[in-house]
Amino acid sequence: MELSEAELIDIGKALFVSSIVASITPDDPEKITRWCYINKQKYTDQDFPPSRISLIKNPKTSEKVKAWKKFEWRRSTDFLTDAPVNVFVGGITPDDIRQGALGDTYFLCALTLLAEKPSRIEKLFITKDPSEWGIYAVELCVHGEKKVVVVDDFFPCTGPTGGPCFSKANGSELWVMILEKAWAKVYGSYERTEKGTSNGALRDLTGAPTMTYKFEEGTWEKILEGIREEYIVCASASNNKASQQILEGIGLIGSLSYAVLKAQEVKTSEGPVKLVMLRNPWSNAEWQGDWSDKSPKWTPQLKKLLDFTEEEDGTFWMCYDDFKDYFSAVTICQINDHYVYRSFKTKHAKESHIVLKLEVTDPGQTYVSVDQMEQCCFFKGADYKYSNCRMIIAKESHEGLVYVTGKQGFDRNLWVKLNLERGNYQVYVEFEWTSIVKQFVLSTYGSSHLKISSLGEVPTYLREVYINRANVSGVEVPVDHADGLVKYHEMLPEGFGYFYVYNSSTGIIKETCYFKTFKNLSLLPPFTGGKYEISLEPEGFEIVLVKVTTGQKPVLKFTSTVHAEEPPNPLFARIKKEGNPEPRLHPETNEALGITVFILKHESGMYLLYENLSKTLRFEEDVEFTLRNAKIVGVTGKAVSIDLSPGKSQLVEIQSINKSWSVQRSSSFAIS
Repeated sequence: MELSEAELIDIGKALFVSSIVASITPDDPEKITRWCYINKQKYTDQDFPPSRISLIKNPKTSEKVKAWKKFEWRRSTDFLTDAPVNVFVGGITPDDIRQGALGDTYFLCALTLLAEKPSRIEKLFITKDPSEWGIYAVELCVHGEKKVVVVDDFFPCTGPTGGPCFSKANGSELWVMILEKAWAKVYGSYERTEKGTSNGALRDLTGAPTMTYKFEEGTWEKILEGIREEYIVCASASNNKASQQILEGIGLIGSLSYAVLKAQEVKTSEGPVKLVMLRNPWSNAEWQGDWSDKSPKWTPQLKKLLDFTEEEDGTFWMCYDDFKDYFSAVTICQINDHYVYRSFKTKHAKESHIVLKLEVTDPGQTYVSVDQMEQCCFFKGADYKYSNCRMIIAKESHEGLVYVTGKQGFDRNLWVKLNLERGNYQVYVEFEWTSIVKQFVLSTYGSSHLKISSLGEVPTYLREVYINRANVSGVEVPVDHADGLVKYHEMLPEGFGYFYVYNSSTGIIKETCYFKTFKNLSLLPPFTGGKYEISLEPEGFEIVLVKVTTGQKPVLKFTSTVHAEEPPNPLFARIKKEGNPEPRLHPETNEALGITVFILKHESGMYLLYENLSKTLRFEEDVEFTLRNAKIVGVTGKAVSIDLSPGKSQLVEIQSINKSWSVQRSSSFAIS
């Protein structure tokens, strides 16, 4: 069988994805160590071998082939000969890191930010001591999944006798090189690591949700919160107001993540001023403007208040207004050294969904996240893009599933922050897949103790959650001329909405809702098209679900018509079933008019039920009764006038006075 070019491309993409997944399968450092010990052989990582493919995945398209062709792979014990090789030497500081020929500044900046608190670097390492077999293991969040990544101690060097050509630390310590190599293994090659962001690196190194905030109302408060909670707070100098040359002239380096160490508002002779303290992770270059080390704005009192020191150490103060001018945004990694990370890898088919269960045994603050595979792991030809994800979280209760929160987005990492209570939660995840990859990771990061499992596809989830949502906090929509009809409507952040309609009357209510404007929206089955029609019995309800088209802004305008019917009467039903029908015929054409009188005799009298089922005719009939030992209930005299509009009924009841009774009648009718 011959395959088309498109089919071959799809197969190639599938194989590539499989290779990406296979390259980051869990490693077992203990098993590897035992193998090396038994065979008396140092470890060589076959998944990330010391060869050109680990440097450059696709040499045909890379611009680095010529420059990197001269690199040689050497073991750490071969080029670190002046002192014993160690993972850490003399503690961990942000100054340990030295960048080489690899353009992974964002990743190394993330390491310097973690190194502000050394325990955060140490926590990444499973192997904390030098390995005689060249085996080093670290723990990273790989596409959201907590994984052990093992590397050997081969590193690219400048030549057969040269030292490391990429990053390194001071002296004979390996921690920077090990982390950089593990990062490259996750990405597939060293070259691919040049495309990442500090935001993504911080997420994968810590497991903590990481957000980037533009300078707007509320950003200052987020910075204060971040510093107070000991989060990692950083900002990148950019070209908002100045070119690279101008930035350098005032002591700043563009596209570099500076650590934000402190933030405080102080009183000065010119009024209150917001100040931030930053650290340059790469050099001693410092800001030269207002509130810099040599600025005349510093008073002895302010120096004492802020523990100011005048040293050329890359640490400096600047006012918040200048900070906003010369930095593009603030990134906050909400790391908590006491939180626990848990992950669950799964998948769902296209045009489907999956529900995950969280069994919470101890309550606490928790981040619930959904991660897609990192875009930078793919070559350009893979055409990999992040897919839109919809996430809904509901809590199990005696009333069913109670809505907690929802969110949607094309983000690599979509997350929400919750205070989880003891009990069970269900997380609905729906991707609108745009690539061949159909897998993702659900993770939790927090103080609560919980277990994650899969419930598979749950078709009733949305209906149950939104019915409960409407009953608890629905927003009522007024409907004209609809006594007894209660209607709730809401559009929610996860990209779903609903119309919940309830009949509080004693009769049947029929509603037809017309969508005058229904842009970037669709009705979910069983409803379709540009309207919905429902019929509700007394105390009955219905919910109509709406979905927003991915990435679009919905526009919705609607109007309703409501028709109310009298409740079914059991006596009427009996008369129609057991009685003798007398249809009224057109006086000229002799055709049935849709108007009938049902006559039912019984021991105590007689019923005459008039029913007008015509669509347009008004029916009037005058009836004269000749009664013996009988009477008309509710009527004085022996005559009754019938007047029925379409859809209406009228009952005439004859009641006997004794057993010897009889009734005769004569009538004439008119229609209009």
